[in-house]
Amino acid sequence: MRRFLWKLTLLLPIAVLITSINYYIDPAHILKNSGYEQGIATYLVQGFNVTNVMNCDERSLQRYFIEILSNAPELIILGSSRIMSIDSGYFPGRTVINNGVSGASIEDVLAIYSLYRIKGYKLKTVLVGTDPWLFNDNYKNIRWQILQQYYFSFLKELNLMHYQEDQHVQSLAFKRFRQLFAFNYFRNSYKSLGKDQQYYPTQNECNEQFTRKHDGSICYDLKMRSRTRDEVMASAHEYISKDANISFNQFSNLSHNRRHIFEGFVEYLQKTGSTVSFILMPYHPVVYELFQSNEDFRMVAETERYLKRYAAQCKIPIMGSFNPATLGLGSDAFYDGMHCNQIGIAAVLGHDCASSADMQ
Repeated sequence: MRRFLWKLTLLLPIAVLITSINYYIDPAHILKNSGYEQGIATYLVQGFNVTNVMNCDERSLQRYFIEILSNAPELIILGSSRIMSIDSGYFPGRTVINNGVSGASIEDVLAIYSLYRIKGYKLKTVLVGTDPWLFNDNYKNIRWQILQQYYFSFLKELNLMHYQEDQHVQSLAFKRFRQLFAFNYFRNSYKSLGKDQQYYPTQNECNEQFTRKHDGSICYDLKMRSRTRDEVMASAHEYISKDANISFNQFSNLSHNRRHIFEGFVEYLQKTGSTVSFILMPYHPVVYELFQSNEDFRMVAETERYLKRYAAQCKIPIMGSFNPATLGLGSDAFYDGMHCNQIGIAAVLGHDCASSADMQ
């Protein structure tokens, strides 16, 4: 017993150090309710771009952003980080908000739209980034649970709750409290020591640091925007080796339940007067080559076939393709394995990219 207490005494200072640094640095701004996302949202609504944004809770940002909007946009863009670089410059004369969040699931898409519904905003146009993993039951993204109340309330209104698979949903407070003692969070805290974590309003759309534009879209930091062809290729191969299996884990069929939820959402949009379009963002050529040659990724092409059939049935326009060859795109159209630069986006939307600020 004494030996155990002695070991505990030795470990106690380490535990105190980890929790103290996690609380003090709090790199993801989840422990102290600091208003990090509220402040960014306030600047965006005021018409500023915001740079040096780090470790932002994107879903909380969307909630605050939409809650303080004074007028409904004409067009919104929903989806993952793969659509987050699409800005209002591609839609001249229209008010546009990009509501994309990293790794968006079908739950995210519905929850974020529901924030507009709660405000009573009628949206003329809704563009939906339709990533393959939207239809994968084994895509284990839980970040949407930050917005779970908005998702479930909307699902009930759509009378689609019977299609929602059972999931253990922890309280947000518990999740945040757990990070106080997490060693992985401590590593992120340690890496952030001495770094400027303050964001700044700016009139510039693109800056040296990551920037959130006033329309909700993003401009990557200068380092990412300046990647050489070799660096982009290396990043694409890294995606293949590390990240691809996360989104496509055990993706052997298109989920029956998720298809019904997706189609119910689209039907609701059309019935309430919104024009709907699907966006299929392409993958880097070497990534799509893997998708074509490896049976584990066959559902990527099957998802595109399903979306085209469904879109034709409902008379919904589709922009883009998961296959870069369909759009005539090479490596120079990408930042990495799955994110298009403005050359790629222009090809998807059918625009000239020469005027885009992201090319700066």
